[in-house]
Amino acid sequence: MKNSSPLTEQQDKRQISAEATNSEKTVKLHSSAIVRGICVILAILCLILAVFGIVVPGIPTFDFLFLATVFASRGSARLHHWMHKNRFIRILLTQYSGGFKHISRPRKYILSLSILFGAVMLIIASIHPHIKLSLLVVLSMVLIWIWTRSEKK
Repeated sequence: MKNSSPLTEQQDKRQISAEATNSEKTVKLHSSAIVRGICVILAILCLILAVFGIVVPGIPTFDFLFLATVFASRGSARLHHWMHKNRFIRILLTQYSGGFKHISRPRKYILSLSILFGAVMLIIASIHPHIKLSLLVVLSMVLIWIWTRSEKK
């Protein structure tokens, strides 16, 4: 006979809801072992390029970290969880988890100065005027996008 006291039913419901939330956090690996291996190799390569991006200007750090996370989620649950637990990588990934809905005012100023510096370098460079104009339009559109985001408090 099954004991159907209200206490055990509540415990069962809690356990089921806990299992549901844990299953949502699990990583959906690819079914093929070869593809998983390729994804792990690509994730490690992207991590190495992200580390180089910290030191070498022009190599995007966040982009490679984001790609490494995507590849790790398809290749290795252990690597994926390690990336989300790492104190340096976690900071960058949690900034994106909101989808860049909020950008703090100091970050907006820094981004604006970076775009201004890039625009000045672009104007000084000896590039065809049409290319300069199109790149300046793209930079100004990015600047407008940055300043239309709400501010994180």
